[in-house]
Amino acid sequence: MKWAGEPIFYSRTLLLKISSVFKRKKRGNSNLKIEENILETIRQTCEENGVHLVSAALRGGSTRQRLEIFIDSENGVTHENCQNVSHALDEKFENTDFIDAIQHIDVSSPGADSPLLFSWQYKKHTGRTLEGVLKNGTAFKGKILESDDVAVTIEPEVDKKTLKRHQKPEPIPLPFDEIKKAQIVLNFK
Repeated sequence: MKWAGEPIFYSRTLLLKISSVFKRKKRGNSNLKIEENILETIRQTCEENGVHLVSAALRGGSTRQRLEIFIDSENGVTHENCQNVSHALDEKFENTDFIDAIQHIDVSSPGADSPLLFSWQYKKHTGRTLEGVLKNGTAFKGKILESDDVAVTIEPEVDKKTLKRHQKPEPIPLPFDEIKKAQIVLNFK
């Protein structure tokens, strides 16, 4: 059994010359938006290193920005995966006009308690407890029995008093296009 409490994390300090790669979201707002060409470079770098880009975001003040990148794969994420992506991005951005304010590129796994965003993420959690909410507002919780590209099937958690002796709850297929939010329930028993 794999231990999955905290995300794997790798950080590397960068001193990059950058000025025009980021745009302000709204006038007067200090939040910065990553331009699409930078996101595409990050996406491609992740693929080249055998992982998927889950998300990327800028954090920090206007003079000390940190680029946070979350990666995942069907087989999980290792420290080496994070390090390889970080080094590859360092090389790709080394001679570009990325931003002066970037101090760090942090690459990590999203962590076991992060929302599941892709169908392949459900497959690797078969046998674990999933909870979430459908787009119609219905909450669900149950053990993942199986998953494909269209839906995840769970065995719902039900009150044992409502079931007859030796009766199991009926599996419920949950189409991905109906799931608003879902995440794995961590169990430390």
